[in-house]
Amino acid sequence: MPKIIKDIEEKISNASIRLFGEYGYEAVDMKLIAKESGVAVGTLYNYYSRKSELFLEVFVKSWEKTLLKLKEERDKDISKEKKINKYLEILYDDIEMRKGIGNQIIKIDFNIKNSREREQFVYFKEKIIGEIQGIFNEQISTDAIEKKYDVSLRLIETIFSVIRVMIENHKEDRRDNLDFLNIIFLSFMK
Repeated sequence: MPKIIKDIEEKISNASIRLFGEYGYEAVDMKLIAKESGVAVGTLYNYYSRKSELFLEVFVKSWEKTLLKLKEERDKDISKEKKINKYLEILYDDIEMRKGIGNQIIKIDFNIKNSREREQFVYFKEKIIGEIQGIFNEQISTDAIEKKYDVSLRLIETIFSVIRVMIENHKEDRRDNLDFLNIIFLSFMK
């Protein structure tokens, strides 16, 4: 009878985020993930047939959790400024928790023939980023949105990039980093 491991997918997910963040995509293999998760390699392959599949699923699920947090804040009855502050805190903390695995996604050569992985990547780009953009759109001046280019998408991409750079270069200055992000974003609310 196979051994039942409680919360196995959560253990695999946590170990994967930790390992991909610390060592990068190329340096991590399924054997290392299995060891860190406390499961047999064969058990890991029962859940994920390839490292790229595991990476994408963990990446997308972590962003789904971030999206859920943002939606919970959106529904609160607080000022726009406080919402923006909280949204940026959530993004900052969750990106920091992922330890740079977002940077890895652009380095991975996913097999375009694998429809499951392609679907996950498209889902991330269109659904998750689109919903985050929508949440922030609610706070941006309509005049800014109606310009010839997509201000909110470019703003979200800028915020993601700036957060990664701040975490890398100013890790100890979390509060100052968040204050700076707020200044950037609030300039679009006028």
